[in-house]
Amino acid sequence: MKKALFIPFFLFFLQESCSHNQASESSDLSGGCDKAFHALWKGRMEHDKNQALQYYQKAIKLCPGYIRPYELVGNLYRKKNWNEAAISYFKKAAELGTTNHKLYYLLASLLFQKGELDEANRNIKKSLSIREDYPKALTLIQAIEKV
Repeated sequence: MKKALFIPFFLFFLQESCSHNQASESSDLSGGCDKAFHALWKGRMEHDKNQALQYYQKAIKLCPGYIRPYELVGNLYRKKNWNEAAISYFKKAAELGTTNHKLYYLLASLLFQKGELDEANRNIKKSLSIREDYPKALTLIQAIEKV
């Protein structure tokens, strides 16, 4: 039973540490980015979404090349229906080279809602290039292609 609980935690930690390693090579990984990683984790543990947002913004300020905070801020804004802000943060994460298939799906869905079909199509294809069997992306690409 202990192994069953440990494995998901280990995989989550491994994913997060890999995202940390994807920070821009020009960033100071020993200083600001280490502090950014700490701020991100404080935000992840925070129940108050506004406080979590402040931690994520702090992480971005400390290490602008750190991808994960952009993804999390974008998702918080998406949940508040602040779609333009969400799109902006999702695009920044994409520019930095995220490999998060869900991010590209969410970005594509927001762009599709706005009527930006070409850009939505590019992002949904990117999502499917990362995970070709992602059901939500498969449904969205069909909707985009019907229009």
